[in-house]
Amino acid sequence: FAMNVTAPSAAAAGVRTAQVMASDARGAGGLPATIAAARRERILEALRVSGGNRTRAARILGLRRTTLLGMMKRLDLDG
Repeated sequence: FAMNVTAPSAAAAGVRTAQVMASDARGAGGLPATIAAARRERILEALRVSGGNRTRAARILGLRRTTLLGMMKRLDLDG
């Protein structure tokens, strides 16, 4: 059961919420897709809170900046 719902903070970016993505992932990709969806949402939220500043977003997430950049590239968020 999946609903097409967007979170208000993510609506501008056209990103569905982690909950909806996780429910979609159960049918296609399982746990890895669910984890990727959760990571994507956490990164997007940290970027929103930091005003797009990747160094601050990394600090919020407890990551090194280079680790965040690598994760963003793997999740296709580097554009």
